[in-house]
Amino acid sequence: MAGHLYRIVQEAVNNAVKHAEATRVLISLRQTAQALVLEVTDNGKGLRKKAAEKRGLGMGVMHHRASVIGGTLTVTSRRGEGVAIRCLLPVKTNS
Repeated sequence: MAGHLYRIVQEAVNNAVKHAEATRVLISLRQTAQALVLEVTDNGKGLRKKAAEKRGLGMGVMHHRASVIGGTLTVTSRRGEGVAIRCLLPVKTNS
């Protein structure tokens, strides 16, 4: 799981720097009672509407990695305000 989360962060940061021209990237990992939550946000250009709808190779791989470890990946963006990538992994209980 750690390797997949690492690669999701790596791809998100690469996209922020290479494509979005971000000057700030925030990475957070926290655990709630229900889930492990990974978030990568940037202050870059954001995604064009068509780019947000169409998954490129990098976005597709991030979605795939999240699903392999039982999580879901969401991408939100506002043009000119950056991108937020969130991977949510449900916490398994022992009940």
